[in-house]
Amino acid sequence: MSERQVFLTQRAKSDLKHYFEFAAERAPSTALQWLNRFKESLNSLSLNAERCSLAPEDGLLKRAVRQLIFGKQNNRYRALFVIEEQRVVVLHIRRGGMDTANKNDLGPPNG
Repeated sequence: MSERQVFLTQRAKSDLKHYFEFAAERAPSTALQWLNRFKESLNSLSLNAERCSLAPEDGLLKRAVRQLIFGKQNNRYRALFVIEEQRVVVLHIRRGGMDTANKNDLGPPNG
């Protein structure tokens, strides 16, 4: 299997920025480390995105929606993504305790 490019939609970038800013307010000394670890985790999708389970949101789009779980216990996040032939598209990032996303949350794949 060849390596795929990991692409974040504007929505996913905005989500990641929001959660980073939230972390920076609460724990400024570790927020950048958290962000770097999250980005590393997202980039790991380039090698084997299929390892991640189908998300509860699977079925909302024409393609399978998978989830990458990042973090532990009360500090968990779900990166929702689809796999294309040459790339992995991260559509949306949600806190673990949030309700499942709807189709509008996932937005257009190229967005």
